[in-house]
Amino acid sequence: MKNQKDAPSPKTEHVNSLKIAEIVENLEVRHESSAKRFAVRLGNQIAYLSYEKRSDKTIDYAHVYVPPEFRNRRIAEKLTKTALDYAKQKGLTVIPGCSYVATYLKRIKRRQK
Repeated sequence: MKNQKDAPSPKTEHVNSLKIAEIVENLEVRHESSAKRFAVRLGNQIAYLSYEKRSDKTIDYAHVYVPPEFRNRRIAEKLTKTALDYAKQKGLTVIPGCSYVATYLKRIKRRQK
C-alpha cells in the first residue's frame, strides 16, 4: 500500500500535466525507415507506429504504442494520420494489422459518408 508521502502532490501533478501538454502540442512525427516506424519523441520516451512492407505496393501497419502517461492525447491519431498520408503519397495499399489503425480507418470512412 502506498504511503501518503509517496503520492504526488496536486501541484506536482499539475506541473506534470503542463509539461505533457507542452510536449504534445509540439509533436513532430518522424519516419524512421531503418527502424520501420513512424515515431515521436515525448521527453525521454517514444511513441511509435511500427510497420512491415509486405510487397513493393503493400504496407502493414502492425502496432501503435504510446507510453501510458501520454495516452488519450491524440498522439496515436497523429502517428496514424502521418503513416496513412505516407502510404497515400507512395501509392501503397495499407493493411491495418493494428486494431487502432483499423478503427481509425473505419472512423474516417464513416465521416466521409
